[in-house]
Amino acid sequence: MTINIQEGKSCRDCGEWKPYTEYYSKRNSTYQSYCKPCFRLRNKKQYKDSNGGYAQKQRDRNARIKKQVYDAYGNKCACCGEANLLFLTIDHVNNDGADHRRQISPNARGNDPNSTGGIGMQLYYEIIREGFPDRFQILCYNCNCGKARNGGVCPHLN
Repeated sequence: MTINIQEGKSCRDCGEWKPYTEYYSKRNSTYQSYCKPCFRLRNKKQYKDSNGGYAQKQRDRNARIKKQVYDAYGNKCACCGEANLLFLTIDHVNNDGADHRRQISPNARGNDPNSTGGIGMQLYYEIIREGFPDRFQILCYNCNCGKARNGGVCPHLN
């Protein structure tokens, strides 16, 4: 059976008539029932369904890891006592966070040696691996930023 490339067919999903060049070919010289965009969407949906929502599982796992770390450090800002988890972050007690981030992930933001880069969840995993060392604490974002802008001392303490 010879198929003329100039001809086409209707996509089984979107119903649009498209030339055969808009369809993936099968091994037996026929074409998929779905046009390329519909085929990709169907495969993406099947992947998500078969993996049970991978992104949601990842978010849930990250939340559990953060909770474990925050629980270990008291679930509140070490300076002002703020307890709302949305405001809390991990702080390097010795003000060596930039150096530590470069050590963990030297290329976190490209090859710039001066970049402090983002390290995502790596810090939380390291804290757990090291058994929750004293060189970390929880600060709220206000205290953490204030500490960074005030020479390593939170303005609350001045």
